[in-house]
Amino acid sequence: MFLNLGLILSIISVYLMFLGVLETVPLFVSLLYHESIIPLAESIAITTISGALLYLISKIFKSKQAELRYREGFLVVTLIWLISAFFYGLPFTISGVLPNIVDSYFEAMSGFTTTGATVIDNLSNLSHGLIFLRSYTQWLGGMGIIVLTVAVFPFLGASGVQLFSAESSGITLTKIKPRIKETALSLWIVYFVLTLAEVTLLIFGGMSPFDAVIHSFSTLSTGGFSSYNDNIAHFNSSYIRIVIIIFMILGGMQFTLLYNIFKNPKDAIKKNYLKGEANTYLFILLFVSLLVFISNRINFVSGGSIFQSYLASLFVTVSQITSTGFTAYNFGNWTIFSQLLILSAMVIGGMAGSTGGGIKVIRFIVIYKAIKVELYKMIHPNLVKEVEVPGYEITRAIVRNTLIFFCIYIFAAAISSLLLAFFNIDIITAISASIACLSNTGPGLGLVAPPNTFGFFSAIPKIILTFDMIIGRLEFYTMIVLFLSIFWKR
Repeated sequence: MFLNLGLILSIISVYLMFLGVLETVPLFVSLLYHESIIPLAESIAITTISGALLYLISKIFKSKQAELRYREGFLVVTLIWLISAFFYGLPFTISGVLPNIVDSYFEAMSGFTTTGATVIDNLSNLSHGLIFLRSYTQWLGGMGIIVLTVAVFPFLGASGVQLFSAESSGITLTKIKPRIKETALSLWIVYFVLTLAEVTLLIFGGMSPFDAVIHSFSTLSTGGFSSYNDNIAHFNSSYIRIVIIIFMILGGMQFTLLYNIFKNPKDAIKKNYLKGEANTYLFILLFVSLLVFISNRINFVSGGSIFQSYLASLFVTVSQITSTGFTAYNFGNWTIFSQLLILSAMVIGGMAGSTGGGIKVIRFIVIYKAIKVELYKMIHPNLVKEVEVPGYEITRAIVRNTLIFFCIYIFAAAISSLLLAFFNIDIITAISASIACLSNTGPGLGLVAPPNTFGFFSAIPKIILTFDMIIGRLEFYTMIVLFLSIFWKR
């Protein structure tokens, strides 16, 4: 058998049981608030029992090799992401909050992929446990559920490298630890410490501990789920918005870079880690927010003081570029120029190796420099010059991969928009919804602009957008290769 089914089923079965254990956290939240635990308890039981049965089935197949190959790694990662959304969507269906499995799957996938698009029109109908579950899925999916699994389970061994690579396919800095398990654990430690820091600062700003945890989960994961229908607009506090802006920016930065900065700032500066992508990322945030601010002020769209007007522009820009999707302002009423900039921000995304979505800043840098090199060679055909980015080793293979990725993104956005338009969805809504889901951002323009939800879509458009979320989160290659006939041949 060309696929190691025994090992594949064994890994997925253990992961499912692990997923059931992780789901006990929102169950304890429901217990704390004296709410019914039946939806979560049933979901935990179904998830855990499914994992146990799958483990028994895996024993039927004898594994000839102890490690996954790249082909099997792609399959396992894709299956883990697909089944995670199914099992964590069960509480929404069991509780009756969402009427069918399509809606529940959409909501859970939006959580795990940190998209933040929701089909729930009224969050006041949800228990504390389910509200916690939504942001909790974003926090788990933000750093990567495979990264967490690799960090926790030592039995994966070298197979963990294949899984880690399949889930994190972007251009990143070198590993921070010699062993992949230690790298995964270090990234999660940084993630946890930053989350704890934001919780503390939000509580200091007047948030309740519950709301602080919910919004910290959604901020660092760049997810955007909230515990209120009006999202961050519920908190009429500039302090809270500034804290969230800071941590959204951190969430959109590469966590390997953050680890290196925390561990040895001088070494990070010496190796030029802060140049290149980091500089460009911060420049784009400031430049786009300034253009949005100027456009809105000139056209008198954004009222109030200059500080409040720029805060609004900065908040929305950071939220969209980092793909967080938090809403504190209805940018659907801003100028067309501002809306186009915001749409462009969704496409750009954060840094590679961050929890943010989008194409990623490093890929735009590589494309820009590749174009520049080709133009130079047109003038000087014998010129020997390669693409260089401080802190990164950019090979010709990476340049080729980046250009292909960009083409796939445009193609996927176009196909998704056409499919949505087939269901009589207006072009602005179709394009922005597709880009918002592919970039894992959430809110878009048109009918999906804040404070609207995705609940008005019929079943098939929701399935299309759910597919957009997962291929966008896995950065296309990991999942698309499964559709190639050569993948299934010996």
